[in-house]
Order: sequence, then structure tokens, then C-alpha cells
Amino acid sequence: MMPAGVQACPADWGANYRLQFSLAKSSVSGVVGASLINPISVQATGCEVVRGLGTTRWAMSSAKLFAALGTAIGLRHATRATFAGQIVVHGA
Repeated sequence: MMPAGVQACPADWGANYRLQFSLAKSSVSGVVGASLINPISVQATGCEVVRGLGTTRWAMSSAKLFAALGTAIGLRHATRATFAGQIVVHGA
């Protein structure tokens, strides 16, 4: 759950992900279509807020979220850092 009150969050570098899920509609003969569920948004930086499908949640408290996302797209040993990206300063 997202903590209540004022939060002091790390810098938000804008790494956000939108997750879209669907439920298969089945019939006696098999799958005949799909029904989309409202998208879920995940901030990989900043406060790491997860919104959608109910209560706002806090990804910072769950390392399992980013590991599961990595597994779903074929990345082994993914962490929050995998999805947060890197800051590159050109000309420094």
C-alpha cells in the first residue's frame, strides 16, 4: 500500500510504464475473443507509484513487481534499476 501523508521521493526521471492486460472470453469450443482491463501505470523512478485497478500502490515496497515484469518480457534477474534506465550526461 502507498504510505499516507507527505512523501519525500527520489528524483522522478520520467520512466513510466503502462501495462495493458486482457481476459480471454471462453466458450465451449475455446477462446473466442478478449476483454481489455483498464491499464495500470507504474512509475519506475520517483515515488514509484502504481495506479489502476483499485487502491494506489507503492512499487518501492515490492521488489517482486519489477522481477515479475522482467520475467514476463524475458529479462532474467530484472530489478527496479532495469526499468528505471540511466541518466546520461553528454559533454560532461
